Amino acid sequence: MKKRLLLIVLTIVISGCSFNDHAFIGRFYKEQQMIGQSVYKTLVSRDSQALEILFCNKIKDTHDILSQIEQVFEFINGNVVFHEGISVSTHSYHFQNSDTDLIRRSSIENLRTDTDNIYRVVIHYNPGFSDSDYIGLHRISVTQQNVKDGETFQIGDLQCFYEPIEIISEYVQIEESWRDRPLLNQGQYRGAVATNILVALNNRDTDALYNMFAPDWRGDKLFSEINTALDLINGNLLTYSSMKAGSRSGHSTNTYLHGGREIYDIISDTGEMYEVIYHSSFVNKNNLSEEGVNYIIVRLVNPIACYEDGFGHDVFDEVTIIGNY
Repeated sequence: MKKRLLLIVLTIVISGCSFNDHAFIGRFYKEQQMIGQSVYKTLVSRDSQALEILFCNKIKDTHDILSQIEQVFEFINGNVVFHEGISVSTHSYHFQNSDTDLIRRSSIENLRTDTDNIYRVVIHYNPGFSDSDYIGLHRISVTQQNVKDGETFQIGDLQCFYEPIEIISEYVQIEESWRDRPLLNQGQYRGAVATNILVALNNRDTDALYNMFAPDWRGDKLFSEINTALDLINGNLLTYSSMKAGSRSGHSTNTYLHGGREIYDIISDTGEMYEVIYHSSFVNKNNLSEEGVNYIIVRLVNPIACYEDGFGHDVFDEVTIIGNY
């Protein structure tokens, strides 16, 4: 079983070096499919030890994984006989201030048993490299789908990893060299723009926020919306907990790349909590005047989290700074 885990880790590390942008994108799908198949095999064989070893050390140190696995095996009625595919997500749930420290998701769709029961298995795991104790599975949730309001059983956890990350005070430089291979550098684009938005909001830097927007979207209305958003923020922003990557699109010609991020659990020194969502055209070589941020949403939210349903909170108030989208 240790060889199986070693194979997974080695495959992830080796796939970290890509020679073209298609390989860079494709390796994530291959990796996520592989993780899904590894979990599926343990469900078929009901091999609790093989499944346990796939979890990261941090989870195994803080959870009774074997007991949770046995509960899931009891929950799955019958012997697993096949599934109808493994879906993968290109979204990443960050718990550290790095694009290598992230959570990815795979889903085993329509897992079927010989007793005609159907389940969906959602797998969250970390393929990152900065701390080996975090590499591996973090959470598996199994939901029965052939009955109304089917139950869900869970192995592991996500919430315990979302510790506060300090909001820095300096802007991040967006490198011109990233434009040569925008798909390969999409993580850097997303992170840099997200950080710069947080810095500008915290500094009440109207000009910086204004200049982040694409030239075609600038004007008096944009200035007014920026000021309204800044009025929503009380105190100084101290920390955030996590980021989720938004939508992404990139042409094979490397002429266009757009996407965004959702930034969660932003805490101010006056005790309020905020969320920030943005979307940007990072690269548009065909029309430079549309290159830049498209919109920013600033939300004042209820500090009580809803981690089981996602990473959002109930919204008390929000302001949208709209350039164009």
